[in-house]
Amino acid sequence: MVRDLRQLDDDRVVMLAGISHDLRTPLTRLRLETEMSPMDTVTRDAMIADIEQMDAIIGQFLNYARPPLETVEPVDLSALVHDAVGVYAAHDDVRVHVRANEPVMAVANRMEVQRILDNLVENARRYAKDEQSGMAVVEISTRVDDKEAVLTVADHGNGVPDGQLSLLTRPFYRLDSSRSEAKGAGLGMSIVNRIMQRNGGRLVLANRALPATGLVVSACFRRA
Repeated sequence: MVRDLRQLDDDRVVMLAGISHDLRTPLTRLRLETEMSPMDTVTRDAMIADIEQMDAIIGQFLNYARPPLETVEPVDLSALVHDAVGVYAAHDDVRVHVRANEPVMAVANRMEVQRILDNLVENARRYAKDEQSGMAVVEISTRVDDKEAVLTVADHGNGVPDGQLSLLTRPFYRLDSSRSEAKGAGLGMSIVNRIMQRNGGRLVLANRALPATGLVVSACFRRA
């Protein structure tokens, strides 16, 4: 039985690699052909945007089904945040504030923690932009809480109805207000939750205390 389970897991890895190759290779070719076609600029840009959206959706499915990484080690959450913030600053529609001055050591896989951070910041970019400025303001902080090392990403959007907070980690679930503008597969928060479970941690979602608004997502890892 153990042998069969291992074979099943190996087959899944091969299948995911095949999906990535078989779908993304023609998408890359299609984008190249689109960029070289003589069509007008507006139509070309729209087609390229659609291709990029399809590629992003494929990436979300692959991340959701990805097998767990076995290597865990002490990871400094504060250092990881400072390493990543420069990438986020390159986007002109998000402003990131960091409060992570002291080392906060967690037991986790560094690559998967990076994936969590990327997903949470991207979620804020999509759904927490100010209507007037078109800018999303994101606060990233780290702290030690008893036996847990906590990474928190908070935005200044409209928040989420309290009754729907627990539903955000369901695959393909979207709030009614975000469905019309959604560009992914609705797996972002589900991916974050699965990664936390694989790393032996937990995910906590809450709204900011009134009168402030916004969603606060805390990834709580085991403290190293």
